[in-house]
Amino acid sequence: MEFGYFTLSDNHYRNNPRTPNEFVLQIREQALLADQLGYHSCWIGEHHFDSLGVNSRPDMVLASIAPLTKNVRLAPAVSVLPLHHPVHVAESWATLDLLSNGRVDFACGRGYDRKEYAPFGADFMKSAEHMEESIEVILKAWTSPGPWSHKGKFFDIPEMEITPKPVQKPIPFYVGSFSKTSIAMAAKRGLNVIYAPFAAGMVFGGLDKAVQAFHEDCIAARSPAARCAAISSSSRTTRKKRITAARRRCAIFANAACRRSPAIPRSCRRQCSTSSRSSTSCRT
Repeated sequence: MEFGYFTLSDNHYRNNPRTPNEFVLQIREQALLADQLGYHSCWIGEHHFDSLGVNSRPDMVLASIAPLTKNVRLAPAVSVLPLHHPVHVAESWATLDLLSNGRVDFACGRGYDRKEYAPFGADFMKSAEHMEESIEVILKAWTSPGPWSHKGKFFDIPEMEITPKPVQKPIPFYVGSFSKTSIAMAAKRGLNVIYAPFAAGMVFGGLDKAVQAFHEDCIAARSPAARCAAISSSSRTTRKKRITAARRRCAIFANAACRRSPAIPRSCRRQCSTSSRSSTSCRT
């Protein structure tokens, strides 16, 4: 079991005095703290126009902490592919993989808010098709040994290759899955999936059933069973007392889980049991 820091960057709370700019800087501080505490990864959400979250560029935030961290893995949660050109996405995360010495975990998804699509001129109703083709383009960009090209419904890319190339071969690739369509996309390509437990409960009837559905899709697609991850956030943090309270809640959660898992190294168990300085959310 691995624990990570996760945030949607949701700043919508009654009488909240924190500005979006302040929160983005706090997210950066919390991600740095996660590395100091020995957390496995930092998963930072992408949202636009303050519709839910206030951080629109997880790649930039993670790039800013890369030289200041040693071990924590760096991941979007998730990159909303239909809002971007996939070549640009491939270049951005390959560059971060190089700068971080191979610490990127990439995760993509379709998002769920139409209001985030309109200013980009993106078609929400075609998001599944767009994402599936974007995944194909990104995989080509990262794994092709030389120049490659692509011709599809949404993209017509002449022969070329990106630079720099990823350090990892391959970059761990997760598909955010709020639907059966998304897990089928992942299973067909042997990619990992990442769930939000509340969504898994609504769509599949529980996180266990969502994992089972994915494994069944992998078998049907004759793909090797890939990895499943789940992300869930704790309550907000604003001022010092609330930050301390959130850290304590996460420390208690991490301590309980660590003591129940013999796979957790003893050094990490000690850290979980003695530290109250925890990030504001956990990943299991």
